[in-house]
Amino acid sequence: MTRHWVHWGAVAAVLFGSVATTDAAGLLRRRGGDCCSTSSAQSCAAGGCAAACQPAACEPQFQTVERTIMVPEWTTETRTVPETICRTETREATHTVMRPVAVQKQITREVCFQVPQQRTRTVNWVECSTTVDRQERQITVMVPYTETRTAARDVCTMVPEQRTRTVNYTICQTQMEQQQRQYAVTVPYEEMQSSVRQVCKMVPVTMTRTVCEDHGSWQMVPCTACPTSGCAGGACTPQSNGGPAAPPTPDTEVNQPAPQPRSTFTQIALRRSQRRGGNCGTCAPSACAAAGCAPAACAPVACAPAMRRVWVPNPVEREVQYTAYRREIEEVPYQFPVTRYRQEMRTQTVSVPRQIRIPQTREVAYTVMVPKHEQVSHEYQVQLCRPETRTISVEVPRLVQTPRSREVAYTVMVPKTEQRQETVTVTEMRPEQITRTYTVQVPQVVERQVQVPVCHLVAKTIQCQVAMNNCGTCR
Repeated sequence: MTRHWVHWGAVAAVLFGSVATTDAAGLLRRRGGDCCSTSSAQSCAAGGCAAACQPAACEPQFQTVERTIMVPEWTTETRTVPETICRTETREATHTVMRPVAVQKQITREVCFQVPQQRTRTVNWVECSTTVDRQERQITVMVPYTETRTAARDVCTMVPEQRTRTVNYTICQTQMEQQQRQYAVTVPYEEMQSSVRQVCKMVPVTMTRTVCEDHGSWQMVPCTACPTSGCAGGACTPQSNGGPAAPPTPDTEVNQPAPQPRSTFTQIALRRSQRRGGNCGTCAPSACAAAGCAPAACAPVACAPAMRRVWVPNPVEREVQYTAYRREIEEVPYQFPVTRYRQEMRTQTVSVPRQIRIPQTREVAYTVMVPKHEQVSHEYQVQLCRPETRTISVEVPRLVQTPRSREVAYTVMVPKTEQRQETVTVTEMRPEQITRTYTVQVPQVVERQVQVPVCHLVAKTIQCQVAMNNCGTCR
């Protein structure tokens, strides 16, 4: 639908454009096209205004006028259009089907079966027996006899005979001949090739790290007051009260620049100074007992704390530069020899054997067997037969037939009919109503809101150039 609206809008724009162009062209022709035509010139001559119809005065002039044209404008409107959709609906249908049902029935039927029955009959037959009779018969037999005969025969005897013949033969002699032959050899040569390999270098790099140094000093601090609890008397011992504590040994771990936290370093220094400073002082009951002083000798006034020398830590952090080595991979071009092979043709002189044929002749003696025929007489015996008639007695068999009879019992099957009651199963087709559920697509018309582009013609005022007629007073 959108495509059709676009086509109609384009057709309307073309039509309105052509109408505007045609209107402007007609206006030009109507107002300025025939100013100095033949009829105009005659009217100008009659009215005494011939000067007004000169070609220079009849040139068209244009003025700007306002025209109203219809311009197509596209807008989108919401319209309600009908639409057919299909909804799924479940329905039920009742059908009648024929189902087979097995039914037991009692029927009476006639059964025919065979009953054996014994019977007797007389059987007559002829019995044949063989009887031998003696008979005289004449026969002819061939009696062999030997007869001696004399005959001559041709005997062929092979006699050896010496003969000579000339034999032509060829002998082959080997003769060496020098020939130039070319052969291919593979010659190795070295060729330099360039490549790039990766080289690992350790490059020094200046880096910065934070180290902590102890800038502390030895200071004299007063001792704490001596404890008075449990003191029976005596004075303060100079070793424990007023003696200075031994200075701490230099700590290599503290003096070395190491990136340690300030809190950890301060705790280590304080524990070390407390461990090496000693006690402020204690009362010596044994000294007080020896001097016989009163318990007031150990009073806080008498045991005034003495000064002691302690190490006061001052950890300071600072930035220290150090040189580290960093691994860098660099591609370095290098050349290496490569052994290659090329084919070369060379010439050498070789000795080639060549066979030369030489004809030869020689006399050869040979023996042949020559046949020799001669007539020889000899005797030989021949086996012959002559017929003779003789009489012999032979036995001739003869068949003699004797009639005989006997009674034979046999069994025959006699049919007998009988009525029997039987129960049989038959299949009957009975109607049955079944309900089947099926799904159908039902069409339904609904209204849907769609956006449709619509083309409207809107009036628009434009300015155009129109030719003016300057010879209006001549007409």
